Amino acid sequence: MRINVHFNSMKKSEAVNDFILDNLDAIFNKYHVENPEVDIYLNIIRARTDYRQPLFSCEILVKTEFDKTYHKIIKQEEDLYKAIKSSVKAVNAALSKHSTRKNDHRRFERRIERRIENFY
Repeated sequence: MRINVHFNSMKKSEAVNDFILDNLDAIFNKYHVENPEVDIYLNIIRARTDYRQPLFSCEILVKTEFDKTYHKIIKQEEDLYKAIKSSVKAVNAALSKHSTRKNDHRRFERRIERRIENFY
């Protein structure tokens, strides 16, 4: 498992790093992802909201062994932890969708094998 957290225009924090690793580890264990490659970029966006609060951006790039393409997820929130949580939720949805496809593909192959066995 390779998970890299990059802090751009902000100080590195062990609490934020541990929060990200715990959330992603739970998702990867849930879907039995063996060797994911994950790059996480945390930024403070210079543009400010109406209430003079900075916007935090969390960008996650995920590549798994059963899907060789990169999934890129970008979320922006006024709270850093909310941005991380919504990005992790989107990773969960992407892995769930792919996992369902993978299971449907296997189910289809099993149906064909049963039909061939019943035919002969």
